[in-house]
Amino acid sequence: MKFKPSDINFSDTNSFSNTLISYLAKEEIWKKFTSFNADFDGIRQASENTLSKYISRKILNEVLNAQYKSVNCPEKLQQNLEKLKSEKTLTITAAHQPVVLGGPLYVALKIIHAVKLADTLNEKSFGYTYVPVYVMGSEDHDFEEISGVDLYGKRVKWEREAEGPVGRLSLKGFEELRNQLSGIIEGSPEAEKVLGIFDKTHAESKTFGKFTFKWIHHFFAHLGLVILRPDNKSLKSLMVPIWEKEIKDSFSQKCVLKSLKNWPANHKIQAKPRDINLFYFENGKRQRLSREGKTSSIIEAVDDKIEKNEEEWLEVLREFPEKFSPNVFLRPLYQSTVLPDAVFIGGPSEIAYWLELKEIFDAANAGFPVLMPRASLLWIDKYRNNKLHKLKIDDLDLFRSTDKIVKSKILEKSANELNLNTEIEGLSQLYNEVLKKALQIDKNLEKSVESEKTKSINSFKNLESKIIRAEKRHNETLVNQVENIKEKLFPSGSLMERKEAFLSLYLQHGSDAWQVIYENIEPITKKFKIIRECEE
Repeated sequence: MKFKPSDINFSDTNSFSNTLISYLAKEEIWKKFTSFNADFDGIRQASENTLSKYISRKILNEVLNAQYKSVNCPEKLQQNLEKLKSEKTLTITAAHQPVVLGGPLYVALKIIHAVKLADTLNEKSFGYTYVPVYVMGSEDHDFEEISGVDLYGKRVKWEREAEGPVGRLSLKGFEELRNQLSGIIEGSPEAEKVLGIFDKTHAESKTFGKFTFKWIHHFFAHLGLVILRPDNKSLKSLMVPIWEKEIKDSFSQKCVLKSLKNWPANHKIQAKPRDINLFYFENGKRQRLSREGKTSSIIEAVDDKIEKNEEEWLEVLREFPEKFSPNVFLRPLYQSTVLPDAVFIGGPSEIAYWLELKEIFDAANAGFPVLMPRASLLWIDKYRNNKLHKLKIDDLDLFRSTDKIVKSKILEKSANELNLNTEIEGLSQLYNEVLKKALQIDKNLEKSVESEKTKSINSFKNLESKIIRAEKRHNETLVNQVENIKEKLFPSGSLMERKEAFLSLYLQHGSDAWQVIYENIEPITKKFKIIRECEE
């Protein structure tokens, strides 16, 4: 099968925030919220800065050796694990929480983008080596968010009661999940292979975190992807001094609030910090720590109302760092303390909240990586590409609303003149003549004439809409075709990459799908990509 790539501006998709679009445009307002530009020169500078501050390599490699101890690693992955031992090696990092069946397509896009950028940088010979890393946020506790994904437009849902970090959950209910998967993918080219991977991974895993580690490994290890599970005592021990500072001084909240004083007025603040940006694991729960409403020395684990004074919490932290977990404001610092990050690849929301965090990194004397928006794309299957070609719907048309596409195509196809532009123009001229006569008699009549003119023009516009609706009814087939295409490519009005499981592409094309994406995305994100399946 052949593939035809094209691209458009992110702004033309009507699918991304003004923050992401202005950041991609390198607007000056973001200079104070970043350390380096999202380009090759910025990455070179970030690499030098990160290595001057990074001290965690020995423990990182010990943890990775343990995590990969019983895992079969392809040659490129083995080489990358070995490269991480070198003082000249940096990481290109993407992160996501574990999601049923690996999650939507954008998870794969993050991973493949990290691989593409690392490979590109290695070819440029900056004097450093780069390794792609996927950080698995298995301590997140929002089960509802991770328990389902759409596959071929049908919901696959892990049904069970759950509490606490999702990565620590048992695989209770996975037999039923497997039945759902089997029923949906039956007949797909790679169905048997995918079910085999599921069964093998299920048999080898006791927790959802372990399952996701091996699942992602199965699909992306051949690209050299290193997966890190940061829910680890040795890694968290590295954070004890910083988390002590958080418990004593709420330093991260102060840093973010300082940054937000300069936040651009026309851009949404992605998240606001709490007084303590840490969680505590107890009784199977991940509980928020807070001193709100307490005397200054008392801190509470909110769910179970566990109260300790500051020094008692510090003692627990020093003895049991694995019982603590950073929230969205301290997780990036944890990641970039553990890893020698030169670049963080993130989605629109991730980039937006990372832009709030530079002061935290500065306060902790940690290297703030280049923030690279992840690759984003629309994959159009052969059947719908043929339909689009016949309907003469181009890249920009695709991102218009269904009503606007249908209206424009009806106007093109109809033998009737559907708009009343000529008549409305004539009506406007007629009222202008009436106004001249009225003003000769009484200047106070101007408002009355203008009011009647507006009413008449609006009536004509309403009539025009009725004419177009009538023509739509006569073109029901066209309307249905456009609606069906839009619903497939933009399920529930959203980009497919945000809804549809990455597994759907693999089921049709196997790992060739990753190669097509790899070849067509940019290492430095500039444009939104469209990939069309074409006839041979």
